[in-house]
Amino acid sequence: MIEDVITDVATFAFPFNKNVTLKNVAQDDGVNWLRVTIRENRRFTIFDLDPASAADFGAQLQDWAKSKDS
Repeated sequence: MIEDVITDVATFAFPFNKNVTLKNVAQDDGVNWLRVTIRENRRFTIFDLDPASAADFGAQLQDWAKSKDS
């Protein structure tokens, strides 16, 4: 069995001491996931998104930001 190939996509420093990393997780069967890691001090939240879910999540973030940009 081949190990997953994990590559960095982006890193963010958000307010309230939250650090977020995005990584691509490529499996040997050709499936790719976006791994989101949120770090708050010693607490970690990690979730994986498929491409469709990542696109929907990103669109919702953009829609919200545009609605508040006034």
